[in-house]
Amino acid sequence: MAETQSPFQIAQRMELRGATEHSWAVVLSGSPTQDVQSTGLTAELEALTSIPVRTIFEQTLSIGDLRNSLHSPSNDIAIVVVGDWTEEEWRAIDINRSALERTGTILLWMTTDQLGTLTTAAPNIRSFIGVSMFLLGPDGSAMTETDRSLRISELEDHYGLTSEQMLEAAQAGQISSEPQALEWLILVGRGDLIP
Repeated sequence: MAETQSPFQIAQRMELRGATEHSWAVVLSGSPTQDVQSTGLTAELEALTSIPVRTIFEQTLSIGDLRNSLHSPSNDIAIVVVGDWTEEEWRAIDINRSALERTGTILLWMTTDQLGTLTTAAPNIRSFIGVSMFLLGPDGSAMTETDRSLRISELEDHYGLTSEQMLEAAQAGQISSEPQALEWLILVGRGDLIP
């Protein structure tokens, strides 16, 4: 189940899972301008897992460059900062996903808008991720309960639905892959319902 977590909590989860092949996760940044280095995630991951962590910046996507970056080396934790990747680029990643398999963990650092594109265009990558999605607050910490409740209230007003109605729609497979809808599912602790 996806939920809001701090960098320390995410690192704890990664440490418990161990570094295994096909270990993919998504970290949703609290804002589009949030820098992965400023959150402390890298330091927390290295401290808890004792595995080197590096950040790969891929503003424009080249499958070959991404593959080479992920395999040099292939046993560390790679945080891939997702750029403005198009649906076509995500489809190319999805088709070539076996070339990206490695022994180390891949963390995709992205916004909820980017998650919507991934969900629509790369269903196989989405299945690799499973429920391993974490949402950071704007300052890199977990959102407070007050912030979470306020954001849920904003989403209920925006869609004209209660969270219960939205969950019923998601369980019936009638929820869009719109970024705000995906964020809503994560905020109510039901990231497992993301299509």
